[in-house]
Amino acid sequence: MNGLRGTWHLVRVGLRLDRVKLPIAISAVCLMFFFTVSSVVDLYGSSPEGLINYAATSAPSVVGRVFAGPIHGPELGSVVLNEGFLFTALAVAFISTLTVVRHTRQNEETDRSELIGSMTVSRHAPLVAALIVALIANIAIAFLASVLMIAGSGGELSVGGSILTGVTLGAVGVSFASLAAIVAQLTDGARSANALCALVIGVAFLLRAIGDVTGDLVNGGLGVQSNFPSWLSPFGWGQQVYAFTENNVWILSLFVGLTVVCVGFAAFLMTKRDIGSGIFATKPGPARAKPSLLSTFGLARRLQKGIFRGWTAAIAVLAISYGLSLKEFQGFLDDNDEFREAISSISQSSDDINYIFLSVLIAFMGITVAGYVAQGLLRMRSEESTGRIESVLSTGVSRYKWMMSHIMYVLLGAIALTIVSALGIGLTYIITTSAPWDQLWDIIYASLAQITAIAAFAGFVIALFSFMPSLAMPLAWGGFASCIVILQLGVVLDLPQWIIDISPFGHLPAMPADSFQLAPAAWLTTAGLSLAVLGLIKFRRRDVVL
Repeated sequence: MNGLRGTWHLVRVGLRLDRVKLPIAISAVCLMFFFTVSSVVDLYGSSPEGLINYAATSAPSVVGRVFAGPIHGPELGSVVLNEGFLFTALAVAFISTLTVVRHTRQNEETDRSELIGSMTVSRHAPLVAALIVALIANIAIAFLASVLMIAGSGGELSVGGSILTGVTLGAVGVSFASLAAIVAQLTDGARSANALCALVIGVAFLLRAIGDVTGDLVNGGLGVQSNFPSWLSPFGWGQQVYAFTENNVWILSLFVGLTVVCVGFAAFLMTKRDIGSGIFATKPGPARAKPSLLSTFGLARRLQKGIFRGWTAAIAVLAISYGLSLKEFQGFLDDNDEFREAISSISQSSDDINYIFLSVLIAFMGITVAGYVAQGLLRMRSEESTGRIESVLSTGVSRYKWMMSHIMYVLLGAIALTIVSALGIGLTYIITTSAPWDQLWDIIYASLAQITAIAAFAGFVIALFSFMPSLAMPLAWGGFASCIVILQLGVVLDLPQWIIDISPFGHLPAMPADSFQLAPAAWLTTAGLSLAVLGLIKFRRRDVVL
């Protein structure tokens, strides 16, 4: 046991440091899963015909297989998993990888590992402690998801299937945590490690998507049997468990095997490198800096460009996929009266179901752009917590100028991403459905209207950074998750208007189905500007918080 000396002390430290971040992240993900389960049960729980129509539409749909996975049949449990499992598993994977990187590579990058290593702590203790923290987080996810699934179904879903679903979600998280343990040994920076982890998650998602898209129809055309590539991905394993129908418990052994192999390999790699370095050598930078770095805006651009490029690629792919899905959803809406009724209630003045559904997709893209705004503005917090901001402020740069450079770059990026999303949805929608080209301007106009809500959300994040820097990251991402939940399930669950109004996107009309309204746009812009001004004033007066 001397090889793991100090592990439990580091576990306690890790849980102490994550006492706010992890509970908020876990609660947000599990509550979103709960609302998804509740909405599906409310829509289809008493409608066998609706379940059959859903399965008949989803099984042959290429877009449905890519973004929801393979449906097993017209059972309520299969529909619930098709609607909520994959998105939840993705969120759990990111929570797990970020946790492991935060307690391994980030500690080395900030030299905390040097301080820890000077004590009576073994070399492998930090890695094992990080994995234990991730394991505890995933056990909490498994338990909470199971309980909420049982509660959300109102007795319509079996207890055994609900528990198996929760355990599978936890197993997905543990497997990606073990993969993150390997990634943390390869690079010498937390950002690079997180980017590589995101790449691993993306590859796993892609392999599963290829296996599902190339799968065969079964159960009379109401189910899908995935092909081999799905079995190369933990996401594919989780879906092949088929809780509520086949209950393939043996697949959980695949997660155990992957975890054991990855943890052992990560421990081996750790013995082959020095603390603070990675297996891959860092390439030297250019001998001379670009002249643009002499300005605060140029520095902000240099720090933010990686975030912007990543979100540009993601939003472009998502927007194009939404545009392609509109044609398939036209048939789905025609065959599903329950979902059609729920969508129709969104608009107050239009009966065009296609335009109403298009307005929902545009609103989702607006919230997605708000995710970029959150990450971009929280980069200021990263610069502050690592102490790099002090080197900049020790020069002639004022706090206002430094903060405004980041804010302006992020807002300009948000406008650019909004245009990218509008073109992605609009062009693919018009090409695939042969709609008139003048509808492209309606889509662009409706997308640009989302900027007012994005501005309000940006003001919220700026205020968090200035007034509550230590809690800014979990609260900002919690607010982002709340916007998604409210938009996705507010109408379906018939939530009170005051809950819908919590999200700035809930105040906007359902454009292009409804017409533009000046009053909510003006109020949202004013709110965002006011919060940003208060944030600037507060940051000028408070201390730098590491």
